[in-house]
Amino acid sequence: MKGCARGPDPAFWSGKRVLLTGHSGFKGAWMAIWLSRMGAEVAGLALPPDGSPNLFALAGVADRLDHHVVDLRDRDAVVAAVTRLNYDVVLHLAA
Repeated sequence: MKGCARGPDPAFWSGKRVLLTGHSGFKGAWMAIWLSRMGAEVAGLALPPDGSPNLFALAGVADRLDHHVVDLRDRDAVVAAVTRLNYDVVLHLAA
């Protein structure tokens, strides 16, 4: 695929409104860091981080995005969080 050898295009992500589920987990925390460094406006829905220490706390991920503690099995809580903003991209990393 064109562009894959160079990696993702930061210009694509810059200014994009991204909803990221699972941002408190290991992979989700790295994704949140990566997206925010490329200029995306990230909002996250996830359970509290599991265990301590954890990457979410150590890397200050909550400071990089609009952090929401939400159980994705709670439909009303998800609807309330999702309907407040308009997202360009949704990335579902929650387990």
